[in-house]
Amino acid sequence: VLAPAEEPASPPLPTPVREGARTVYGDTGWAITCRRTICPGKNCKNPDTFFLSRAKIKGALTLRPRQTGDAVKLPGRSRKTLKKLFIEEKIPLTRRALLPILADDAGVLAAASFGPDVSRLAQPGEEAFEIILKKE
Repeated sequence: VLAPAEEPASPPLPTPVREGARTVYGDTGWAITCRRTICPGKNCKNPDTFFLSRAKIKGALTLRPRQTGDAVKLPGRSRKTLKKLFIEEKIPLTRRALLPILADDAGVLAAASFGPDVSRLAQPGEEAFEIILKKE
């Protein structure tokens, strides 16, 4: 089947994440909920729900599109740039700009559909932010 190439969608603007509230990322269908808590005895390794250490977060939390050089170390994997990760996982070019990246002033905290950066995860009993990042 031959069809005209689909143009990549323009990414939403960076969106500040409000603590204790649900934040919607443009009209992509993605939303995040962030609340303060204590990391439970078992930090779940679910890519949609995870606990980030409050001590390891620098500045404000923001949902934004990926940027050149963004990299993440996912649980059980080596550190990769988001560009390489998206190519390996065969994410269509038209969808890459629509996947939200949770970031702070120091860099990437998590990539939607993939999960958190392991260096930012909370330890059991540590003050944390519970993050729920899902497509609705």
